[in-house]
Amino acid sequence: MVTYKFDFKILERFTNIKRKKMGRGFKYTLLALCLFFSIGSAIARKFKDKVSRSVSSELINKNNGPTNDRTNTKFVNNRTDNDLVAAYGTCYLNDFRFFTMLHQDAWNFLRWETMGNAVLAHRTWRNWPYEQHLNVKVDGQSVSPESIKVDEVEQQFDFRQVAVSSPAVKIKRLDLMASARHWITALQVTNPKEIPSKITIEFDWTEINNAHLDIRPWSDNESKGFAYSFVDGPPVIVSVGANGSWEKRGDNVASNRWELNLEAGETRTLDLDVYIGWATIPEYMDKGPGIIASDQQATIDRRSDKEGFRQLALQSVSSFSYEWDDLQQICESRRHYLYDRMPRLSGVEPEWEGMWSYTFDLIRSGIYPAQGNFKDVWKVESLDVYREPFYWDGPASIHTFCNWDADLGARTLRTFLSATKENGELTVSANPYRAYANPTPQLANITMALWDCYQVTQDKEMLASCYPLMVKHVRWLETERNRSPKGPLMDIGYNIDYGPKEFYDTPTIWPDVQFFLVDRYQKLAKIADVIDRPKNEVAEWSNRANRLTEAIRKYMWDDENGTFWCLTDKLKYKPIPSPIEFHGMIAGVATNEQAHRLLTRLQDTAKYAPSAKYPYGLPSAPFDSPYFVVADSWSGTIWPVQTYYTVRGLVNYGFQNEAAALSRNLYGMMARDYAKSGSIWEQYDPRTGNNLSNGFEGNGTPEVGRGYFTSGITTSVVDALLRGCWGFERTDNPNTFFLTPAELTNDWQGIENLPLSGDVRMRIQMKEEGEKYAFKIKFNGLSSKKKVIKVQKVNVQNGSFQLLKQVKLNFENELDFKLKKEEEIRYLWTIEE
Repeated sequence: MVTYKFDFKILERFTNIKRKKMGRGFKYTLLALCLFFSIGSAIARKFKDKVSRSVSSELINKNNGPTNDRTNTKFVNNRTDNDLVAAYGTCYLNDFRFFTMLHQDAWNFLRWETMGNAVLAHRTWRNWPYEQHLNVKVDGQSVSPESIKVDEVEQQFDFRQVAVSSPAVKIKRLDLMASARHWITALQVTNPKEIPSKITIEFDWTEINNAHLDIRPWSDNESKGFAYSFVDGPPVIVSVGANGSWEKRGDNVASNRWELNLEAGETRTLDLDVYIGWATIPEYMDKGPGIIASDQQATIDRRSDKEGFRQLALQSVSSFSYEWDDLQQICESRRHYLYDRMPRLSGVEPEWEGMWSYTFDLIRSGIYPAQGNFKDVWKVESLDVYREPFYWDGPASIHTFCNWDADLGARTLRTFLSATKENGELTVSANPYRAYANPTPQLANITMALWDCYQVTQDKEMLASCYPLMVKHVRWLETERNRSPKGPLMDIGYNIDYGPKEFYDTPTIWPDVQFFLVDRYQKLAKIADVIDRPKNEVAEWSNRANRLTEAIRKYMWDDENGTFWCLTDKLKYKPIPSPIEFHGMIAGVATNEQAHRLLTRLQDTAKYAPSAKYPYGLPSAPFDSPYFVVADSWSGTIWPVQTYYTVRGLVNYGFQNEAAALSRNLYGMMARDYAKSGSIWEQYDPRTGNNLSNGFEGNGTPEVGRGYFTSGITTSVVDALLRGCWGFERTDNPNTFFLTPAELTNDWQGIENLPLSGDVRMRIQMKEEGEKYAFKIKFNGLSSKKKVIKVQKVNVQNGSFQLLKQVKLNFENELDFKLKKEEEIRYLWTIEE
């Protein structure tokens, strides 16, 4: 057994290194990121596995019927997703366009697709013609699907491991992504009987419609197997290891097999190496589906990708092969990198816990190393369609990502800002090789997300490097995009795609755009102050925020209806409601009286609140609106990101119970759907709670690609749970935080490994005890001098503070505490010496 020698501090130093300037020094980050992402550490760690609740639906093999009885299956970390994604295993590749997704509908059935970026023709570029079936025979007799039990499933986006058993055979299967065009399958086959057995393992490779396949031998002098393709399709190269054989069966089936003679209790390991033959392209292209490689070119590309993967593997294993133990060590390092850094839920429903880890994995998998014009790490906002950074999708995901790695999150924001042109223009999206030709700005949430990261890292150098870019962009918005530069509001055009056609036929001033601009000015004032900019510069941003706030209250607030409306360019109401009316609470734009009026609308079951007819709340158009429709649109479906910003605003005003109800309703809906569909999605049906993918009849027609993964905006649901249910929010003081729970149960629940600031992490447990909330809190990484917790009650309506208690931590930095339930207050906790 090969063992790891690993210095965690060395890699931590690489990944969290700070630089004043973005230059060639970031090449070192590429090395570190490759090491960390594809190998990470090899420190063995035991994390708690819980048995998931029964999955109601069985996975179906369409040829043979049900193949997996998963009633008693153990799901490691309660993950139930079935897809594998080539993302962070590709950090040594220069071409990020290629993307492969494996769909493992059953342990013995695999299908896959490769695709390019969703830009122009790429959006419909898909290659999904192939399926792979695994068949098992013992002593000449086929092992029936009904006799095979799925014992355990472990899933991350870059590997999936399944253990199955029957009286005749036991099999462990590992599928591991090596690059965007390359995956490895390894099988560990065991004879459980007390007598020798002959076990045959066979894979059949077919085109999805059983079309003709060109099947031919393949070898690169090191490996051998077969290649096959359909007309005008790329070659798929299959290397068959462990002395396996292959043959062509008829016109459309390639088959490979192993004949194993196993003694009683004996185990044998088998392996496959699969490569998709899209040729390497040196730089990003806006048009065309990519170049179909010849067998010779695909072999060259395969060797290059394989060598990159091998070099990374050798950082942790003394000699790398596709042997079972080597692959298991790589899986262990990947587990460590994701789960050791991730906050973990406790005391909640299993599907809540599974979706939680899935969400962090979804964000993590979108991280890419420096390449092209991007001199530091960057993040794509959709793993299947929009494979590049976006103006507001990226920051929306950072609200959650900062709870995993705030430094890495901030660096991705800075990378996107680096695409700002000299005149200050910043386009909707950009990648390392080009900027999308659309300078239309959207919601100004990047400063909000950057400040979320700063509250964890306290990294002033990061703020200083981003500040000039943000200022340049704001000046461009004010002078080049503002259609009424002397007006009371800042008319810069579109918002986040919401609204009926008439909003776009004539000029519209959007309230949510104004709200987020206020927040941007507020955050720029804070950043300028922290990095010691001149006082008049700090005052400029504060004054702009105040002036815009007053103008919004004066011109956009409708006192009769108790809400904020869109306006025409003549400052006349466009009274078409949507949840954007609630986002004014994020930046404190709404007065206390206005916030209560907005809360009344939010709790109205005819408009937004859940009811028997619509069990799930906050649709993108009110239930009583003529524009309400359940389809792929912003006019009736539930977009979790709109709920997120509403929850964030409610918490600011002390509406913790209402925020908890809303966030629990949303998170529970998404978690239940995740248990069925294996993913989280951009849109949901308020009638059923089902996602709007291809999987549910009557839920609209999704766009190309929307049937699978989601954009980064949906991942904000995790931070919504933290803020909504538990009232957890960091402050500008690294030793102070809000914690104001609501809607708890009589059982302990909470979160572990939650970063506060710097190296300090927290374990928080909470429950109801009559008219009080009980807390158990433990701090890790706390200075030995800090031993006292001061708890204050904050009356949000009048801004008053009341000291409740000062509690001394015990020798393990723990405390037990109880607080009385109250309305419209927040609890502020401060760590002191």
